[in-house]
Amino acid sequence: GGTKHGNCNHPLGNATVEFTIDGCDPTYYKQTSVQTSVSATYQVPAHKINARLTNLKSNSGDRTEILKKLRTIVNTINLKNIGEVDEHTKQPQDGSDLNQDVSQAAEATAELQASEEGVKTIRFQYDGILTFRPTIAAVAGGEQIDSAKDCHPYEMDFPVSSKSFHVLDYNTVFKLRVQLLQLIIPEEDVVCAIVDQSTQVRIQNGVGLSENNPTEKAVISQLKKQKNEADELALYTKCADIPCILNVDAPVDNASERPESMITLNLKAGIPNVISSSDAEYP
Repeated sequence: GGTKHGNCNHPLGNATVEFTIDGCDPTYYKQTSVQTSVSATYQVPAHKINARLTNLKSNSGDRTEILKKLRTIVNTINLKNIGEVDEHTKQPQDGSDLNQDVSQAAEATAELQASEEGVKTIRFQYDGILTFRPTIAAVAGGEQIDSAKDCHPYEMDFPVSSKSFHVLDYNTVFKLRVQLLQLIIPEEDVVCAIVDQSTQVRIQNGVGLSENNPTEKAVISQLKKQKNEADELALYTKCADIPCILNVDAPVDNASERPESMITLNLKAGIPNVISSSDAEYP
C-alpha cells in the first residue's frame, strides 16, 4: 500500500503472487510464491511475463476488500530484451570515461540503475481512500486570519465525506491549503500523507464572487469597470464558476525528505453570501 515513490511502502500482509508467460497456457509455466515483505526478487523466464495477486492474508485484520481490488490487476512486464538493459547499465570500466566529472558519472549511474529497476519491477498498489483537509492561512506571515479558530473542529464522516468551518472578513486575500491523506487501512492507522505527483484535485470556490449569483454578479460588473482591478477580480472569481483541476504542489528541490502532499492557491473572500443553498450547511 502507498505510493510508487517509496515513502509509504506499507506491507498489507502475506501476498500470494502468480507468474505466467503471456499468451501461454499456465500448465506450460506457472510460478507461485508467497511474499511476506514489501519487495522481493524472483527468477522468471526472460519473456513477456504476467503477474497477478491471488491471495492476501494478515494477522492484523481482514484483507477481503483490498484483495477484491488487487485481484483485478494483471501486471505485464516484457523481459525479452533484459540482456540489453543490463549491458547499458554497466558502469564504465578502467578509465573509459576519464573526462567525465565524478559527480556527473555518479548521477548518470544512479539514473541508469533507476531505469533498470523500472524495467524489472512490478508493483501492486492499493491506494485506499483519498481524503482532504482544507486550512486557511495568511498569504504572507503567520497571522491568524481564520476567525473560526477551533469553534467547529474538522470532522470526518469516513468514508463518505469530511467538513470544516471557516470565517473570513470580506475582501481578505488568503491562502487555501488542502492537505491530502490516503487512508489505506485506517482501522490499523495505516495511512500515507504523500501522494503521487500525478494526483489531481477538483476545487470549487464558494467564498469568492460568482456570475451565477445576482448580487455577486453586480459586484463583478463594478470591478470590471475599474482600472487596474484585473488581478483583484481574478482572485475573487478563481475556481468559482468553473472548478479548478489542480495538481499536487511539487516538492522543494534538493529536499532530503518529501513533505506532506498539499495543494495551495490564493483566493479572495467576496461579499457575504446570505442565500442559503441546498448543499450548504451555512450561508
